[in-house]
Amino acid sequence: MSRGTASKGDKGALIIGGVIVAIIVIFAFVLLSGDRTQSLRRSVIGFDGLHSWLTSQRADSQIFSGGYSFDPDTIGLRIVPLYDTNLRRTRSRALTQEDVLMQEDIRDMPLGELSTKIDAVQTMVVLPKWRRGTQITSVAHPDLMVAADSVERVLNQLGVENPIVGYARNDFGAYPVSVGSTRYMAELYVAQTFTADDCQPYIGDESAMVLAQCQVKLGRDYDSWVLILSDPDLLNNHGLRLGDNAFIARSLLPELAGDLPIMIDYSTDTWAIRRFTSERPERTWGDLMRFFEFPFTLLWIGFLAMFALFIWRASVRYGAPRRLFDDGPSAEKVASIMARSKLLRLSGHDGALLSDYIEVRLNSFATELFGPGLAKQGTSQVQIERFLKRHDPQIATRFMTLTDQIRSLPSDIPGGDAIRYVDDFETLLQQVKNDFR
Repeated sequence: MSRGTASKGDKGALIIGGVIVAIIVIFAFVLLSGDRTQSLRRSVIGFDGLHSWLTSQRADSQIFSGGYSFDPDTIGLRIVPLYDTNLRRTRSRALTQEDVLMQEDIRDMPLGELSTKIDAVQTMVVLPKWRRGTQITSVAHPDLMVAADSVERVLNQLGVENPIVGYARNDFGAYPVSVGSTRYMAELYVAQTFTADDCQPYIGDESAMVLAQCQVKLGRDYDSWVLILSDPDLLNNHGLRLGDNAFIARSLLPELAGDLPIMIDYSTDTWAIRRFTSERPERTWGDLMRFFEFPFTLLWIGFLAMFALFIWRASVRYGAPRRLFDDGPSAEKVASIMARSKLLRLSGHDGALLSDYIEVRLNSFATELFGPGLAKQGTSQVQIERFLKRHDPQIATRFMTLTDQIRSLPSDIPGGDAIRYVDDFETLLQQVKNDFR
């Protein structure tokens, strides 16, 4: 195998290895990052801990992220955590790291979808309280709380009359809760409360409600009743461990749900369909886009990587044939030189061929020595001699003597003698390269 073939094989193996490494890195990144919803659910402001707690207490609880339809008559209470402060607009993209930490809108919830959820099942809407910085850093600090007017905007969009959002002055506040004959004490960090018309408090009082049942009008001719939890810390992952919050969740939520399951609904689409009716959900592009979400993302990455390797391999093996000749401006000159050298060799004029060879070789050597911008056609020998005289007169003398001998050789010199002169000439050029590199 020639050196050129071996180097091409090594290059091809290197490219394939690089592609494989890139695929492994992408696969590991996607696998470790997972779905953003999963990250939000398991963060300090998520509600997966509530599901685990209720399940451990033998309460019928389930987590729903969409993907299949269900009968709303089979659900007793649906808990919908909101991470959006404007239900009528999509969130803006954060441009800097500070913008990411202070972002109020973490996950969009369309108002129309939320209204349909409220109409279908008894729903507890959990208002937003913490910015994205709390999710990322797992630190609950007053500077990372959502602005009061942003929460009031959500309440207005829900159809709550005259909402006013306030915050407790103390870091930790206690709120008595009665479930049946049992009294508990809810503990909240910088409690977020609200007041509004047509609301009946469950936790707190009319001047500072934490959980209330409110009559809202969502752009329809009739009113709907919805449970509104103003402070998510009562039930979320980091607040469930405070005070009697966990015991309140264990007692209050099953009572509200009756004998039916409790659903923690993270989905942003409507999936409730009543059975034995002709009602069907409207098909949208979101139904198709679900096949491009995790874990299907891994399959698509694999397909794309395999397709890229297939195209690359096909282009190498079955690509365009190599061009034997250059069709550029120098093609005619190269062809003329090749024809002249062939004719001189066939006619036995090795001396003339050697003279032409020396001329071409001097031009090439001058280009290597001085660069294409400084080498001058026709005066290459003069430039080289002048350079050698300045740096090494002894080598300059040898160079001039050898070139003069070659130029004075007869045209019918035997081939063996011509080759010896060529070897001496190339040896001298190589010595100049090594000495003045």
